Amino acid sequence: MTGRPGPALGDHSVLLSDEDEHRRARRLLMPAFTGAALRGYQEMVTTLTRAEVERWPQGQVIGAHRRMQALTLEVILQVVFGVTGEDRLTEMRPLVRGVADIGPVTLLGLPYPVLRRVGPWRGRACLQRRLDALLHAEIADRRRAGDLGRRTRGGPGASAQG
Repeated sequence: MTGRPGPALGDHSVLLSDEDEHRRARRLLMPAFTGAALRGYQEMVTTLTRAEVERWPQGQVIGAHRRMQALTLEVILQVVFGVTGEDRLTEMRPLVRGVADIGPVTLLGLPYPVLRRVGPWRGRACLQRRLDALLHAEIADRRRAGDLGRRTRGGPGASAQG
């Protein structure tokens, strides 16, 4: 691909990469989408969904959009990122929410790195750096864990070995 892939999805997004880089990224991601892995995710998503629904007040109208966003956030953190530690989850929730909650003006300004020094782009860049640091810390913790050799590629909460 020519030019910079795109600040909204990252410099190495599978969605925006081509040829050899795309094939390499797909090979690394494919184990996470096997039937066995998806069945494991189903159980985790069901558990998270039940926990979310149990928090809803009975007999009251709720904002479904807000509640579905909260559920999606938990799925991203626990199923996609594999984060299970409550301290790290607590720290990451507002960061993921802030990075994902992007308005049209901010989105239009993302291709211009100079804007990352001002206004909403500066705030988003700070959130992204903090989230990246926590994700890298999670990866480092996983790599130091004693069960690394016994984990399966692509299983729920497993790191992508390789």
